[in-house]
Amino acid sequence: MEKKLTVKFQKLLGSPVFPPGAFIEGLKFERREGDVAHRRGTLFSLITLSGSKDFDGPVFGRALFDTLEEEYFSDSNSPPLSCLEKAAFSAHRRLIGMTLSAHLSQSVDFNLILAVLWGQVLYLCRLGSAAVYLLRDGKVSEVNLGDEALVSCASGFVYSGDTLI
Repeated sequence: MEKKLTVKFQKLLGSPVFPPGAFIEGLKFERREGDVAHRRGTLFSLITLSGSKDFDGPVFGRALFDTLEEEYFSDSNSPPLSCLEKAAFSAHRRLIGMTLSAHLSQSVDFNLILAVLWGQVLYLCRLGSAAVYLLRDGKVSEVNLGDEALVSCASGFVYSGDTLI
């Protein structure tokens, strides 16, 4: 599918000070060569984690990003939405495994947003309570991704000038 839109990925930079046990990061992953690059596009991801004071959020967060990237780009034959959903479930399973291995006494709050723009179609997946908003023609509206307790996925057309928040 020929790509007709351009993407500007922007992050607020600085030296955020998170309370102990918290982590938030947005990353962009892309493959530049071969069939995978053509069939998968660029993966945009946002993870938030929150646990007890002894929870090492950055270590868990980096491991989850590794899982997302590996899972999403591992299968170049499945549709992007299917691969996003598999990646979200894999990250969730990895988090559960890591928390069990670390013998954490309290639960970890996990929120995940995944997005891929492929041609003029935007694919989204969410796990947790994070919200996604679309700014179009000066109006902001929340993208309905369904029940926050499950991995929720959606796709739709985007147009020049749309902004995803």
